[in-house]
Amino acid sequence: MNIFDRTLRFFQLRKPRKPVDDFESIKSLIEFPITQSQSIRLGKVAEDILRLEINETSEWEDIKRSNQDGEKERDHLFRHYITEAIRYVESKANLQLDTEKRKATLEKILTIAQIEGCEPILLALRHYSQETLRRSSYAEYYKSNGIIVMPVDEYMESYGIKCPFGSEREYRRWLNLLATELVKEDTDAEHLEAAEALVNLKT
Repeated sequence: MNIFDRTLRFFQLRKPRKPVDDFESIKSLIEFPITQSQSIRLGKVAEDILRLEINETSEWEDIKRSNQDGEKERDHLFRHYITEAIRYVESKANLQLDTEKRKATLEKILTIAQIEGCEPILLALRHYSQETLRRSSYAEYYKSNGIIVMPVDEYMESYGIKCPFGSEREYRRWLNLLATELVKEDTDAEHLEAAEALVNLKT
């Protein structure tokens, strides 16, 4: 048996990887291929822009602070201007996590909510409304452990503001705009690196 035959045999005997349920990922709403890295960044950028929107259009002030050593990051942390109520929210672009990460996420949300003295909330960025969130087989895990799981429309409206999208179609359009800009950033960075490499070769 040569190396090529051995390679084929290796993959024949190998256990198949668990299929990824694209329905649970924000990536499933994008109309063109993006990498896993871009998908993760998409969730982070969406989280950041929604935080800006809430801060600028509601009666809630963004009090998210820079990460301190040994302190877990708060995705969204707001204080109401009048009542001074605190609101901490963890956001996820994909609710399908392995058992260890899912447990760690649960513990993080419950712990920080207790520290901040507020309700534990998870924002499911993949889901614009209950229409798709109720079909998620992963949201129930958090709900059954006392966490409020919200889709984007309900989450934004819970701050007393109108959701800026109005429909799932508009939300998808916005996410595709974000993804386009992220891919453009990567392409521009690649071109810059190639140009710099070319200059270095000539000098």
